Amino acid sequence: MTQEKHTPEEQPHRSGKPVLIYIMILFIAAFLLMALSFAMHQRSNQQAMGELESSFMTTIKDMQADQDKLLALQDKLSDTENQLQDTQEQLTASETALAEADALFAAQQQLYCLQQEYASGDYAGCKIIIDKMEASGAAELLSPTPLSTDSGSVTAPYVRFQQLKAAVLDKLTEADVNSAAE
Repeated sequence: MTQEKHTPEEQPHRSGKPVLIYIMILFIAAFLLMALSFAMHQRSNQQAMGELESSFMTTIKDMQADQDKLLALQDKLSDTENQLQDTQEQLTASETALAEADALFAAQQQLYCLQQEYASGDYAGCKIIIDKMEASGAAELLSPTPLSTDSGSVTAPYVRFQQLKAAVLDKLTEADVNSAAE
């Protein structure tokens, strides 16, 4: 019988080799699985990054479009504000012109009333109108320029006021002298 007896030193050595190979195979398999997992994770990350970059670029384009719209609206707002300011200036000018026209109309109306009172011989009423016109400044609003008509020129309203004033004062002075003489 020739069985070979293994020496105790050889036995562990032989049995240690398959364990070592087994551990190496497991280590290599784990390493390959980790490498495969890493590659899949990288691929997934690249896809996610691509989607994020695409989404980011879309967002940037949308923001740029919104900013362009905002700038256009700001320009329109500025133009509208300028138009509003111009319109307000025109309104103020129109209101001023209307107020001046109303004042001139009132002055001319008072001059007409003065002429009517003078024509009717109510010199005391004339004096009241004259005093009122001078106190309100209406007399200065009357035009000193003669008015032109188809039939010729008419006495300037301011000149007519002065004529009526002088005539009324003369008539009132004359009436005072006559009443004092009696």
